This record gives sequence, C-alpha cells and structure tokens, in this order.
Amino acid sequence: MKIGNAINDGLESYGAHWKEWLLVSLVYLVTVFVAHMLCVIPGLLIIGPMMAGMFACALRAQRGGTVETEDLFGGFKRAGSTVVAGLVMSVTLMLPMLAIYVLMMAPALLMAVGADPERPSDQAAGLFAASFAGMFIFQFIAIMAYWIFSLWFATRIAFVFPILADRDISWSEAYRLSFRATKSGFWEVLLLVFIAWVFASIGSMFCYVGMLVTLPIGFSIMAAAYRERFEEPGADSPAPSEPPVPSAELG
Repeated sequence: MKIGNAINDGLESYGAHWKEWLLVSLVYLVTVFVAHMLCVIPGLLIIGPMMAGMFACALRAQRGGTVETEDLFGGFKRAGSTVVAGLVMSVTLMLPMLAIYVLMMAPALLMAVGADPERPSDQAAGLFAASFAGMFIFQFIAIMAYWIFSLWFATRIAFVFPILADRDISWSEAYRLSFRATKSGFWEVLLLVFIAWVFASIGSMFCYVGMLVTLPIGFSIMAAAYRERFEEPGADSPAPSEPPVPSAELG
C-alpha cells in the first residue's frame, strides 16, 4: 500500500466536496452527541451505522458522486451488521480500560479496609508511600499497554466499516476481511489510522467546531486506502468479495 497515494486521493476528494461535507459532518456529530447524552446504550448502538455512513459518503465522492446526508444514514439499512460491528469495536476497547480501572482501585480499597488504627504512623506512612508508588508504576504500564493494544486493534479493523458501507455482508465477515487485508502492510495502515486520528484531534482543539472540517478528512483518507487495498486498479465500482492477496502472502 502506498501511503502517499491514499493521503493524496483522500485530500483531493475532500477538497472537491468540502462544502457538502460540512452539513454531513454537522449531522453526524449532532446525532452521535444526542445519542450519547440520552444514554450510553443508544450511543453504542448507533456508532457502527454512523461510521459506515461516513465511509459511504466518502466512497461515493471518490467514485464521482456527491456527499449527501442520505448516504450518512445508509448504514442503518444494514443495521444487523453495522450495529453488531460497532458494539464489538466498542466493547473490545472498553473492557480492558474497565479492567485497568478496577485493578487500580483494588489496592486502595484493600488498604482502606485492612487499615490498622494501632499501627505506628511512620509505618503507615511508609506503607502508603510504597503502595502509591506501586500503583503509579502499574498505572503507567497498564495505560501504555492499553494504548498499544488500541492502536493494534484500530489498525486491524481499519477496513471493517468501509467494507460494511460497500457491501451487504455479515459483521464477522467484515472483520475477517479487514484482519486479512491488514495482515501485511500493517505499519502503513497504522500510520494512516494515526493520521486520521490527528486530523480529528486537531478539530476537537477548536471547541469541537473544527471537527466539522477535519473529521471527514480522516474518513476520506481511510476510504482511499480501502479502495487501494480492495479494488482492482482503476476500478470505479464496489470492491470485490475478497481483497487482492498481497505479494508477501503468495510465497
């Protein structure tokens, strides 16, 4: 995969449709925000279809069409796949963080429960200092491990939602194809995922209003990477059922 091509194609497509993207981005952000404000569950249920919708918009633009809000909600037409795919993604990323939080709080709770009021103050202070240092080291290692896992997982599922936006298949098949497509060229895809995250982060620095402009750039870049990975050269139609097998896997 040529990183430069994906970035250039994504930016070129976005530049040609940036005015159309403003409305789509606004609808996307408002919908996701309202869903999360209502309850955690609605937010988890819509994230998959909405992400698939953003990729549907990006793919249509790159195939000569226009960016429309109708495509943004197209992911709900395949809710059986997109909702489950979004839930799998969210739960996979949330459970390790929850486990880390519990493990971080456990020592403090055990110390509070087992505190001995008759223990000399200097011993209690020393025990507290040692426990605090241990918790700090564990927290640092755990958070670093979590971010490494998150980057790995985000890279391996980078094409799940473009696949679901592009074809009517099950969520498990979309995950299988994405894992297969990122088996080789992993570092290139990881860099593209990181670049897409940077664009979104830049927009959030400006009271989140900037995300109206920067959020679609990440989707456009990843959509271009998806087309390069899954479509035949020069193709201007939905991707084939299987991505081309990289030469590194043929041996």
